[in-house]
Order: sequence, then C-alpha cells, then structure tokens
Amino acid sequence: MTDRELLFNIVHQLDAGGDWLDGDKYLTYYWLGRMFRPKIIVEFGVRFGYSLYALWLGSQAELLVGYDNEHDHPGSSDYALKMFKKIKGPDVSLRNQDTQQLQALPYRNVDLVHVDAWHTVDGVIHECRLAKGCLSPGGIILVDDVTGNESVRSGANEFCQLWGVTPVLVPTVSGLYIIPTAVGK
Repeated sequence: MTDRELLFNIVHQLDAGGDWLDGDKYLTYYWLGRMFRPKIIVEFGVRFGYSLYALWLGSQAELLVGYDNEHDHPGSSDYALKMFKKIKGPDVSLRNQDTQQLQALPYRNVDLVHVDAWHTVDGVIHECRLAKGCLSPGGIILVDDVTGNESVRSGANEFCQLWGVTPVLVPTVSGLYIIPTAVGK
C-alpha cells in the first residue's frame, strides 16, 4: 500500500498529482497509530490533515487536536475539519493558532504529540516543551523532518539532550523521530 492508496479520498487538489503520494510516509503514521494506540493526539502543523488522519486511522483515537497558523496554506484547517466531519470519526478540534505564542496547552494526558509546525531550532524546542507539558505518563512525541531539515534535527536533538532521552529515528522520506517519555528528566 502507498500513501496515495491510504489517503485516496482526502487528498487536497493542490497535492493530487504529487509523486510523494507514491511513498510510505503516511503509511508509517498509520502503523505508528496502530502500534501506540493513542486515545488523544495533538498535532502541531496540521496543514490539510494527512498525518493526523493517518494516525487516527491506525489508532482510532477518541480526540484529535490540531494547531496550525495556516501560514503556508490559508484555509487548510477548514479543509481538514471538513474531511474529518465526512468520516464521522473522533471529536476533532483544529485551532488556527501560532504554537509559538502558546505557553502551555489546555490538555492533559495526551498520548501522542506530532511536532511538524515551526521548522526552526527554537520553534521545535518550544513545541517539544509544549508537548512534554501535556503528555500522559509514557506518552510519545513524534518530530517530523529530522533528516530533511537541519534546523528541525538540531532543535529535536537539543530538546532530547536537555531532557536526557535518546530519540529513535524512523527512516521516512524526511526522517521522523520517536521521542519516548517514559525516561528522561
């Protein structure tokens, strides 16, 4: 199965002809959802909702929360919300908000946080700290683009070093870190 087959009914017209759909990045999210079985998922950087959808499809999570300031694609959160309403899945809350302006999240006991918004060193560190503050015991942080973007990798590595954990690299097309929280400071 490819990402195109997994996402066939939700792909936005801007992405419909993309070669990247022939890969397995979102299929990896699906399998991570199945493996970790989160009940509550928070995502920073929702865009059109593909990774959040794939995580939900694998996990059948009960609550999905997404943050995106729509800097890259105005209206993308509306598209993602409409897509989630069509599938009549979980409770979904998508917020058009800049994560860098947040000091904390209003959620607790989150099982999985996906970091994929600000692709700067400080942005990634800030979002990982937000994630750490809302996670359940044993919760997981995923950080996308760690092999595709030096700033993202540096920010994620710095956060892991400060926290005292070693991330696990999943070799997707852009690299994905799994940051365990059962250990660390």
